[in-house]
Amino acid sequence: MKYYSRLFFLNEEGKRVFGKGPETLLTYVQKTGSLRNAAEKMGMSYGKAMQIVRRAEEAFGYPLLETQIGGSSGGGSRLTPQAKLFLERYREMDKKLNDYTEQLYAELFSDGQALPEEKK
Repeated sequence: MKYYSRLFFLNEEGKRVFGKGPETLLTYVQKTGSLRNAAEKMGMSYGKAMQIVRRAEEAFGYPLLETQIGGSSGGGSRLTPQAKLFLERYREMDKKLNDYTEQLYAELFSDGQALPEEKK
């Protein structure tokens, strides 16, 4: 038996606006300098990636990306200072929640009494 916990943020309507997927997308933007390349690495369309970013920006009330359009050096995207800080805190919170969940699991289920028997 294994457990799984997830951290995600919801907007005022209760719709998911940030979690592991958007975190991965922003991480790829940091590495590649491009939302288009980040989306491609994740196997999603640029439009879908843009929708994810816009939904989070609307919920958070600040931009996540600074973009540069075309030109001789080409276009690109980079994270805003707020996005970098949010990502840092999201990762820290996720790690702490996972550590605490692991501790709780060991405390509450280590005796195996409350777990269902595995099917053979």
